[in-house]
Amino acid sequence: MELVFYDPTLIRKKYKFRYAMKITTDKMKTFPTLLAFILCFFFLFSVSLQAQYKKKFRPKQRFHAGIISGLNLAQIDGDNYRGYNKAGFMIGLQGIVLLSPNTELAMELSFSQKGSKGSYTGVLTDQKGRVIRLNYAEVPLLIRFELPNKLVKLEGGFSFARLVQTGITERPKWVEYSYTAIENDFKDHEISWILGGSVKIFQELRLGLRTNVGITNFYTNEGYDEWLANQSALSAAEPYKNLRNYHLTLYVNYQFF
Repeated sequence: MELVFYDPTLIRKKYKFRYAMKITTDKMKTFPTLLAFILCFFFLFSVSLQAQYKKKFRPKQRFHAGIISGLNLAQIDGDNYRGYNKAGFMIGLQGIVLLSPNTELAMELSFSQKGSKGSYTGVLTDQKGRVIRLNYAEVPLLIRFELPNKLVKLEGGFSFARLVQTGITERPKWVEYSYTAIENDFKDHEISWILGGSVKIFQELRLGLRTNVGITNFYTNEGYDEWLANQSALSAAEPYKNLRNYHLTLYVNYQFF
């Protein structure tokens, strides 16, 4: 008589994988709906404000458009590396509506490169540790205030982004934990807050600087608490718990319409 044993761990892993796939699919369906809702709200809010200020504020042209391009200096919070060492570019289009003589509402649609870059210094040589490339399609929504000097504008708001491409270069012998092993667990969507400002250079050309800090993590280690409970004095280095993006952007903005 042959006895067959089933490993409940495998069953749980299979169920967890299917459950995770279901959650990911639901998120993919939910995000476009949320984005459409935000865009509709943006449009209705603009029309409402236009009607509200129609008698008090009548500019020759209320709606404007522009192009924005710049350099990202990025890093990842939680990857055990420090410094804005990962360079990338950002480029996109802007839609602007004037709300008052010194206030405007702006929406951007941009492509932005984020990630991190770090090195591991060994005993005999200095080797490249890893380079993480995270490319996003991003939709920032911003409120801008023009100072009385008519040269400086301050801006703040939120950004909604979708991960469209990843690229990882690493030398496993020089790193404690591999990003390649967790790449498929990176979340598709990200929400962040933005704060910055710009200065007028010439007519409609502006030079600006902004910081973009992730509110949501693009990776969460679901097994971290279990690892923490089972660690001992001889345990290996601590694995990643949460990873999130943040970066600085030096940009040029030109309003052509």
